[in-house]
Amino acid sequence: MALVLSWLVMLVTVHDICASLCTTTNKEKVGRIVFGEASGESTNVQLEVAFTIVNRINHVGFPNSLDGVVDQTYKSGGKTYHHYNTLDYFSHDLRWKASKAPGAKEHAAYISAITQAEHALCATKSDPMSCGPVNFCATNPCASTNSNKYWCVTEKKQIGSYWFTCIKKKTGRC
Repeated sequence: MALVLSWLVMLVTVHDICASLCTTTNKEKVGRIVFGEASGESTNVQLEVAFTIVNRINHVGFPNSLDGVVDQTYKSGGKTYHHYNTLDYFSHDLRWKASKAPGAKEHAAYISAITQAEHALCATKSDPMSCGPVNFCATNPCASTNSNKYWCVTEKKQIGSYWFTCIKKKTGRC
């Protein structure tokens, strides 16, 4: 009974978050990341990338707003990078802008990215993973697919050529 109640509370929370996130501006924000991180991949991979963004809003290890998640950065080698690295590349900005025009070479990829962003933000499709993944990587292993001194990977699943993981705060051994 407690498990069912917990699941229902999580479902209501995700639905409430999605209802407030389902805006054209937010679809563009998330679509841009999906386009940069997973264009050319299957719609299942693109959908799961979009869900990592939505799921991070509710996860203790990430900011609790869409803008906070999208704009989150880290430092490495004296430089600052976005968690979604595609946001750091000027060439991605150019591709994204060019893809918006009907008839553009990558317009279909733009439409697919926006569609998958909408599914995740507006809760019109279910998250393919039951645990609400927050990390992904195109290779396994990588930092996102392994437990570390801060986080335990609780579930790992390959969709297409990408790996998606769910994590929880480490409180002992994983």
